[in-house]
Amino acid sequence: MQNSKRIIYNDPGTLEGHINNQLVKVRHSETGQSGFQVFWDGQWYSYLFAGLVEEELGIEVHHKKKGTQKGYPSEAVGRSIWRYLVDHYNDCDPGVKYLG
Repeated sequence: MQNSKRIIYNDPGTLEGHINNQLVKVRHSETGQSGFQVFWDGQWYSYLFAGLVEEELGIEVHHKKKGTQKGYPSEAVGRSIWRYLVDHYNDCDPGVKYLG
């Protein structure tokens, strides 16, 4: 079954899905990098640690590869979860829903 609308990474909205048997929702507003809120473990977060997301959810967070901030996240951690859910939604994963 195909989704009625393909989503690109910059689209605003809310996606929800199960990741490693945990319900996760991501709200993306139009305000840019700081516009991500993540619902996980029963509450909303505007900030999460990259290591926690990588370990608990198994989602790769992009990190800087060189320079004085080498190893630090190069994207908002909420964006990495959004990216994961967008990819699964566009691949017609029935467990991921676009809530508008």
